[in-house]
Formats: sequence, C-alpha cells, structure tokens
Amino acid sequence: AKLTSIAANAFKDATALTTIDLSKATALATVNANAFPDSEYTSIKLAGTKLTDISNIIAPAATMNSKNSLKEVTLPAHDGFTAIADNQFNSYKVLESIIIPEKVTSIGTGAFNSCEKLATVTVNGVIASLGGYAFTGCKELASLDLSKGTFTTLAGNTFQGCVKLATLKLPEGLTTVAASDFEGIIVSEINLPNVTSITAPFGTRTATSEANTTLKTLTLGAAAIAAYDFANFTALETVNIKQVQTASNDVAANAFYGCTKLASVTLPNGLLYIDKYAFAGCTSLRDIVFPAAVSFIGDRKSTRLNSSH
Repeated sequence: AKLTSIAANAFKDATALTTIDLSKATALATVNANAFPDSEYTSIKLAGTKLTDISNIIAPAATMNSKNSLKEVTLPAHDGFTAIADNQFNSYKVLESIIIPEKVTSIGTGAFNSCEKLATVTVNGVIASLGGYAFTGCKELASLDLSKGTFTTLAGNTFQGCVKLATLKLPEGLTTVAASDFEGIIVSEINLPNVTSITAPFGTRTATSEANTTLKTLTLGAAAIAAYDFANFTALETVNIKQVQTASNDVAANAFYGCTKLASVTLPNGLLYIDKYAFAGCTSLRDIVFPAAVSFIGDRKSTRLNSSH
C-alpha cells in the first residue's frame, strides 16, 4: 500500500532526525499536526508528494522546532500546490535557498519575512499575486527575478531591509508601488514604465535622510513623486518620467533634493508645476527637458493663491 497520510506524533521524540525525504511518497496527501513534534530537521524534500498544504511541516508558529534549523526545502511540484501561504517561512532564520515550483502562482504576505540567511530564490513559474512584507529582512538576498509575473501591485514593505539586493526584476505591467517596498535595497536601476502610483518607495524621507548611494537610473510611468521621495540619492544620474498623472500634475517640493550626481531629467508632457526646491542641491544637473505646459516653477501654494485673484 502507498503512504497517503502521516499521523500526529508519528515521529514523536525523534530528536536526532535532521533530514526528511518524502520525495518518493507520491501518494502522500496529508501530514497531520505534530507529526514531527521534536525534530530539529535541517532538510525536507516534498517534491514528489501530493500535499496541497505544508503548514503542518513548515509553519511560522513559534513552537515549530524546525524554525531555527531548516536550511533547505524542496516544495511539492504538482498542479494542486499553487500558493506559498501567508507567513509560511516567516522567521526561518537559517533557510538558505528555495526553488518555487512552476505551478505556484501566489506568494503570501510575509511568506519569507525575516529569512535572514536566504540567499537564493529561484522562481520557475508565473507569480500572479505577491503579498506585502513577502521578502522583508532577507539580508543575504542579492538578486531576485520576478519579471515573468502578472501581479500589478507591490503591497508595501515587500523588499524592505534586503540590504544586499542589487538586482531586482519586476513585471513590466507593474502599476503600483507602496510605502517602503524598496527601503534598504541597493539596486542601481529602477525601470517601471507603467507605474502610475508610487508612495514613499524608499520609506519616509526628509532633507536629512541617509544617502542612497546605489540608484543611478530611474524610469517611472505616470507616478506622482512626493516631497523628499528621492532626496539625497547621491548616485542618481538620470530621471525619466514617462507621463503626467492628472490627479497631481507636479514634481513635489524637494523631490530630488540633494541628488548631487543628477545630470539629466526628462519630464512628461502635461506637467504643470515644478514645486519649490524640487531639484535643489542637484549640482551636476546640466540637461533638463521642460514640457510646454509647465506654467510655474516655485511655490505651488502661492501660485494657487495668486490664481484665485
């Protein structure tokens, strides 16, 4: 008979168990809670199973003994396993690598949050949904390719604290970037030609915020850039905003304050205002293309007041 289920406490007191290989258990569909309650396993292989829910083996609950020992995992690769659940690997501190199978289309909120040793993530399929905080605090992650995905929104804090993330490829159809999605990453280029909404992508910034010394090229769609969003980006050389956003036809005050290497700026047709200090301290700026519609450069508040008289 083929193994279809593993009962609760089946491996109770198996404290020396470090490797679990279920890859040949091709009929395994259920693993009950506490099947491996005392095991500090470092490796688990589930690729050949029929499991659709792995949370009884890999879970964020603090009681999971594997939480601080699991280094490698192979996930189920059948049609029924389509999602990495919310917080599935949250705080698995020593997890080093993972391959996300082709059939997985969803990565949940906080799925890999605080996986501090996670250095390699291979995505084989098309991700249609990506939750906020999905990769927050993955301090060893250097590159991530999500370019085949169809998700259109980053929900906030998605890559926050990925301090070694130098290469990040996102879907061309991405339209929304939320607060702190890119805070702490070290990419040299952001190319998001269809983004129409962007909110403090590198966190809340001010004139005294720590310098970003890596981003060199910024391309956005019709995003409204708020005050200080890119202040003190001291490596930024080129900015290209493709379209104007009708709800906010301006470049906000201090948006690019202190971008000392910014040399070239292309602004979109339809732009009406460039607010005060938008490019203050951009000591290398030598090429800026002003759209014909720009009617005021300075304090947007005052021009609104004046226009009422």
